[in-house]
Amino acid sequence: MSNFRIYVGTYGKYNEGSIAGKWIELDNLDEEEFKEAIKELHKEEKDPEFMFQDSEVPAAFESLISESFIDENFWELKDWYNQKDQNTQQAFDAFVNVGHDPDPMRFEDAYVGWYESEADFCELQAEELGELHNVPDYIKCCIDWEQIWNSGMRYDYDFEDGYVFRSY
Repeated sequence: MSNFRIYVGTYGKYNEGSIAGKWIELDNLDEEEFKEAIKELHKEEKDPEFMFQDSEVPAAFESLISESFIDENFWELKDWYNQKDQNTQQAFDAFVNVGHDPDPMRFEDAYVGWYESEADFCELQAEELGELHNVPDYIKCCIDWEQIWNSGMRYDYDFEDGYVFRSY
């Protein structure tokens, strides 16, 4: 199944009581090919005003499509997204879901990784930074990693569906 589909009708048909149009698969189309496809689809209208009546796109792209508009960054972002593996795509969706703009460069800079929980992230960070090197095991097992997340780390990082991002 395609990751990107838009149902394209026209305002003229809609105003006449019809939602006649067609789903256009976008995965293998660039912007120019899309424009040609929708012109061909509605060639019976003299000057069609296209209406994007529905879309099936990854969550990160929903804000880039409206009824009468496709954001200029959509096409380049779609191509970047389609070149990524499923895990990276899911991470990008989570990145946008927590409130970041759909910007691949910012995503790549902010993405830390996937962790079972906020507490696991904190513990692994402490280990990787060498903070636990001289801490005895009987003390390590008493550390409340969830509290460490809640008391400060959550202000520096975003956590969504296991994905962690720097929040700066």
